[in-house]
Amino acid sequence: MTWQTPEGDRVLDGAEAELVRTSLHCMIDRLQSRVLDPKNLEGDWRWDFDVPLFDQLTTSEQLAVLHQITEYLLTPTAETLAPSAINDAGVYAIFQTVRQFIEDEIDQQRQGFDADGLDADDWYSERAPSMRLLTLKAYYECFREECFGDEGLRPDRLGDEVGFDEVDGFGDEDLIDDGWGFDSDDMPAADSEDMTQWCELIESLADQILSDRDFEMADEMLDLDPALANAMKQSLGIRADYYSDVAADVRAEQIEETISAIRKITHSKPR
Repeated sequence: MTWQTPEGDRVLDGAEAELVRTSLHCMIDRLQSRVLDPKNLEGDWRWDFDVPLFDQLTTSEQLAVLHQITEYLLTPTAETLAPSAINDAGVYAIFQTVRQFIEDEIDQQRQGFDADGLDADDWYSERAPSMRLLTLKAYYECFREECFGDEGLRPDRLGDEVGFDEVDGFGDEDLIDDGWGFDSDDMPAADSEDMTQWCELIESLADQILSDRDFEMADEMLDLDPALANAMKQSLGIRADYYSDVAADVRAEQIEETISAIRKITHSKPR
């Protein structure tokens, strides 16, 4: 057991874990670029992950949160991590990062860049496969039975009967050119520019790990009279200390060690 999900305690694996590892790796790239120069920590420049509770943390606090949730999401632990607003916000930031990367990919696509023509100055230009492909693979694995039935990928769009695991041998262009697709008409293609569809998939994947979005009420709860806040938490089934847990603060001399510890997990690909 390791992370309390709506479907029970579990460790992420397969394509779902690969998507989370890739997003975490990208997040650490962003945060490391800030801490490479100590002067950056004193300025106002920061990455915005579009999760207010997570964004308001210091960079060192963000690293501490990511270190903890990386361990509990991706490695077996003796106990599960008690739910807290800070940790749940960190998990949601992982999926918001997926969304941001997909938006960037689509922007590049609309500018006419292909896989060999990405702007070398962009921090996301050297990553492959695309975040859209990783998202499709994770969604397929998580919702295979529910959405696609026993047949999975549509045979008429596959040509030969091939299992989805063999997608690993192809690039995005192969999937697009060969007409790979899913059994649901609502599923986007690997080169789709429809952000509404991608956001729906990303939210569904986040729901596989997060039971709700209670962390989004943190500011409101902390501003309430304690008695009223406690009554509301009880009525909503929220832990009494859910909003009171604070992020640890990684000391300056521990930053590189923490980054290395996270990368060690995000680089591993257990099967």
